[in-house]
Amino acid sequence: MASTCCLRTTVRSTSSSPPRCDVVYFYSGAHRFDVLPYCTEDWVLCRRLMDAGCKVLMPWAAPIGTGCGPRNPSALRELRQRVSGIPLIIDAGIGLPSHACQVMEWGFDGVLLNTAVSRAMEPVQMAEAFRGSVRAGRAAYLAGPMVIQELAVPSSPNFGLPFRPRSSPATLSVSSRRNGAGLLVEGLD
Repeated sequence: MASTCCLRTTVRSTSSSPPRCDVVYFYSGAHRFDVLPYCTEDWVLCRRLMDAGCKVLMPWAAPIGTGCGPRNPSALRELRQRVSGIPLIIDAGIGLPSHACQVMEWGFDGVLLNTAVSRAMEPVQMAEAFRGSVRAGRAAYLAGPMVIQELAVPSSPNFGLPFRPRSSPATLSVSSRRNGAGLLVEGLD
């Protein structure tokens, strides 16, 4: 019978350097390890982890347990655009269902969280809220959201509208008439 175990360790560049990533090893069966690294959104680090054979990357949205939500949205979106062919799962820093929805809208494959649910006043209700937000974010991503514009762009055409062109202020005049109910209506011609 094959056994399964999990080991989590921290990877550092040198003994005095800050942690670069945590690595989760899943062992199942005949000497097979699957490495699931918990890392920052740093593209160079993620590229090295992929080159080393990692089949999944788990970048953080923010430091673990903070609940801040995505601290570096542009780097996370860029990472999602650069990495294809392997799942990307946000693994820390998510505090609200809207945070989870946001990263799912960017195309991430999943969200792994604990603190946001375990510290909620109503954990079951919060877990249900996260489930709904993850599904909504994924559905929005698959629907193909509009491209974000830096400048205002009209969403309706400006031709064929049912309104007549504006008159210059010098030619405006006020008229009055009675409507079908016999009420006096005043308006601009």
